[in-house]
Amino acid sequence: MFGKYEFAVIGLGPAGCLFLACLPDDVWPRTLVFDAGGVGGVGGDLGCRYGNVRANLTRAELAKAFWAIPRWVSEPLPLLLGDADPDTCPLLSVVCDQLREIMKPILARVTLHSQHVTSVSQIVGGWCVDYGSGSDSDSSGGSGSGDSVCVPKVVICTGGEPRVLDYSKPAIPLSVALDKVALASYIRPTDCVVVFGTAHSGTLIMRNLREAGCSGITGIYRGSTPFRWSRGHTVDCPCALLGGTGCHDSEGVKQESAAIADAIVRGEWGSATPTLISVTESEALETALNAADYVVYAVGFNGRMPALRGLGGEVLGADYNPGTGQIAPGLWGFGLAFPAMYTKPRGGEAIDVGLPGFAMHIRACIDAIKNG
Repeated sequence: MFGKYEFAVIGLGPAGCLFLACLPDDVWPRTLVFDAGGVGGVGGDLGCRYGNVRANLTRAELAKAFWAIPRWVSEPLPLLLGDADPDTCPLLSVVCDQLREIMKPILARVTLHSQHVTSVSQIVGGWCVDYGSGSDSDSSGGSGSGDSVCVPKVVICTGGEPRVLDYSKPAIPLSVALDKVALASYIRPTDCVVVFGTAHSGTLIMRNLREAGCSGITGIYRGSTPFRWSRGHTVDCPCALLGGTGCHDSEGVKQESAAIADAIVRGEWGSATPTLISVTESEALETALNAADYVVYAVGFNGRMPALRGLGGEVLGADYNPGTGQIAPGLWGFGLAFPAMYTKPRGGEAIDVGLPGFAMHIRACIDAIKNG
């Protein structure tokens, strides 16, 4: 039933790349990798959608994530580090370029399908992966039309799509809102824009709107305060202007977005200062939406994945184990669609996304997957 492949890895974003890098060298020739972007798609949405966004981690912090993978521990990472200040935050395109470069030896030894996987169905002893038509770089002689392959183990690393809310206003795509140039050509200075979410992406979007000349900006937040900072309290921290409670959290804004939040709270934007409204203030929210020309949703992501079905045809995926990454026997998921969880210092759980989180999660699970 099973051919030469032991693994099928679906997705070549950061999580897919990190997983492949954790596999032993002798497993690569027995690994089939699916990614609709092909070799040029290495890095996934990190490069093709959000390349012009600045990371919220420094070059040094990102380098540690690469070096957390044993085979990369001595890599000099010239595209990420080079002569740049290690304490600066690079564009995500730079991170993606480094990932593409360091993955070249691995991708030369796996079998790559640049096709879209439509479903993954459980069979006795393994999984059947159905994939659609498209260009095919599989040198083993694939037909290039809709087909399927059966393998013992499948790893899903397919990323996510921006979450949207159900408001009847035109929405600016998240990738556009995060790109200064694209956003400036999308809106007019007279437009009123409501931004849902005031975490990292939301603060960057409000900055982009201001730089595009927009002064009618409204930020919608959850919780007791519009901004939480990941840094500890400092003497000059503007959190006192927000009441001074609940304003610091390990999940809070940092780096560039923290500086933006500081400027907003201190009123440094003048007439372009956003109106900040809690999602619980229903009347104020309705008024802002009535006046809005556009909305932007910076409220997280939903997992993007092929249809996953068990032996009896049941839908899988909702009950994955975040500790082991396991969705079902022989089926695992990592990355944005299947993140790890961690306990915050002040209690409560949060999803662990980003390059360091993905690296730690995969490293913790890889031995059980290889031996499973």
